[in-house]
Formats: sequence, C-alpha cells, structure tokens
Amino acid sequence: MVNRVLLRKLLRDLWGRAGALLALLAIVGGLTVVLTRDVMRLILGLGLMLLSVAGLFGVLGAPFLTVAEIFVYVGGVLVLFLFGMCMAVMVVLSDER
Repeated sequence: MVNRVLLRKLLRDLWGRAGALLALLAIVGGLTVVLTRDVMRLILGLGLMLLSVAGLFGVLGAPFLTVAEIFVYVGGVLVLFLFGMCMAVMVVLSDER
C-alpha cells in the first residue's frame, strides 16, 4: 500500500512543476507577442499565452476562471484577430488587382 503522505507530496510537486512550466510558456508567448513582426506568429503567441494563463488558473484551483479564459479570450478574441487578419489580407489582395 502506498503511503498517503508520500503520494500527496508527489502530487504537490507535480502540480508545482506544471505551474512552473505553464508560467514559462506564458512568458514565452508574451515575448513572442511583443518581439515578433509577423502577424500570424503574433496571434499564435497570444494564443499560447492565453492558454497558459488558463492552465495556471486550473493549477491554482479556479475552474470557473479556467473555462472563462478559454471561452472568452481564446475562443472569442483570438478568433476575432484571425478573422480580422484574413479580412485585411483579402482587402490588400483585392486592391492589388
């Protein structure tokens, strides 16, 4: 039988490492947004950052904030950015003809 104290310690350590990894991914996504000039990479970096923040909310035990972050920001704002970029490309291509 597994010692419960040891199991709790291992799970706490695992959640701590997951939180650190998600924080690192959020930082990398944020730096990608700030430092890149390509719009598509900017949107991907923003998506990485927003999903990482949602994961951090999940690790911290806030399921409502996790779901709200995914639905509102990743599902809404990111799709709106992609739509706006596609429309801007269509306008530029139609002006060239």
